[in-house]
Amino acid sequence: MGKTVTKAEMAAELDVLRRHCDELSTKCDVLALENDELRSQVARLKAAPANKADGMGLVTGSPSERVRVLPQRNRIVHEFDPDLPGDYLRAMQRARELGGVVRRKQ
Repeated sequence: MGKTVTKAEMAAELDVLRRHCDELSTKCDVLALENDELRSQVARLKAAPANKADGMGLVTGSPSERVRVLPQRNRIVHEFDPDLPGDYLRAMQRARELGGVVRRKQ
């Protein structure tokens, strides 16, 4: 037979579930804002003129934003550092989300 649950226990469990739902909703909102920011960064990189110093396009400075835009192909290259744990997976995830290819940092 099933367990008998009181109305108070059900209400308490429902309250816990609602709090979890609110937390997840907040996390989703934050991730959506981050995704929008990343998309706008990519759009700015695509629209910017090529960096003439290295002939490879633009490179952002932050390690979390190592992205090159190849102007001749209009393709995004997400670079990863093999010495940083998880950097390859981060680059692959960004390439899936934003498009482009993944390459080892040179």
